[in-house]
Amino acid sequence: MLNKDGGVTLAGSLDANGNELILDADGNTSITADTNDQIDFRIGGVDELSLTAAKADNLDDLAGLAHTDGNFIVSDGTNWVVEAPATARTSLGLSALATKSTINDDDWSGTDLALANGGTGASDASTARTNLGLGTGDSPTFSAISANTISEKTADNGVTIEGVSLRDSGINVAGDIVRSTGDLWIEASAANINLEGNQVGQAVTVRNSNATPHGMVVNFTEAAPDDNTRYFLNCTDGTTRCYIWSDGDLANHDGVYGTISDKKLKQDLALSGSQWDDVKKLAAATKKFRMKSDIKADADATQKLGWTAQDVEAISPGLVVTSPMDGKDTKWIKSSILFTKAVKALGEALERIEALEAKLA
Repeated sequence: MLNKDGGVTLAGSLDANGNELILDADGNTSITADTNDQIDFRIGGVDELSLTAAKADNLDDLAGLAHTDGNFIVSDGTNWVVEAPATARTSLGLSALATKSTINDDDWSGTDLALANGGTGASDASTARTNLGLGTGDSPTFSAISANTISEKTADNGVTIEGVSLRDSGINVAGDIVRSTGDLWIEASAANINLEGNQVGQAVTVRNSNATPHGMVVNFTEAAPDDNTRYFLNCTDGTTRCYIWSDGDLANHDGVYGTISDKKLKQDLALSGSQWDDVKKLAAATKKFRMKSDIKADADATQKLGWTAQDVEAISPGLVVTSPMDGKDTKWIKSSILFTKAVKALGEALERIEALEAKLA
């Protein structure tokens, strides 16, 4: 029935037969019921809601829930229900940790965080040090170390360094360095190593506390310059004072060599016997040989006047010493004592000359 005010009154049902029911003047807001038991709502030309029986049941569930502050809407597997926070956390698989704003060691019980994720991959100090490549206890070790400044101290004795290799990178130590075990290497590639001190007395001390000690070794590992162009030792104070050349020659500024011979250091003083015969025999031995200084086969090796230690030992055993050199017993001559013998023999010769001169006068 069409009402006088423009409305329509239906006495029975209205079958739209799946057609769209337009609700506004411009035709972009409508309701459509298709054959899939679904009602589609379009507003402003856009499908905003599709309503099915299942969705309607869910909306009924939600509409029937009580409004309680702090509760959560969750599913019980069939319907939507309201649960208190503690019950909702259980439903969501959360524990009490979810309620904390901060956590501490007592709260943490998870898997060790891997190194790749910024952790140590361990839950104890020993395993963590191993994973990080550190040592144990209070003695950490490193496969490599680079430091601009070391400031830690061991008691009052400076820094204790055991088996550390400092190669190509600088290190600045404010106190003493004490090496108790292992070798200490200081190596620089294509650069100098400088030892510098500033005090009254010695600047550098080399100390060996072993019961069978040796001192310093200067070793040319890549060349053997057997000449006077390279040196093992160069002593200078602005003026060259002393060289020990790479062939073993020694030269000094004043040409002075000495023996510590203060009377207070001597005992059982007595006049020496004649050195005449020994010096004559040594002089004869000197005339016997011109020796090449290098034991290797070298046709161009320099020939020099001198003796073999074995020949000198046969004449004057006290002039020869046998010492281990390069792992082999090697004989060498006490040249300074030989000089003393020569002076003594020269004195005897002068006395004889003066006696002859007196007879001839």
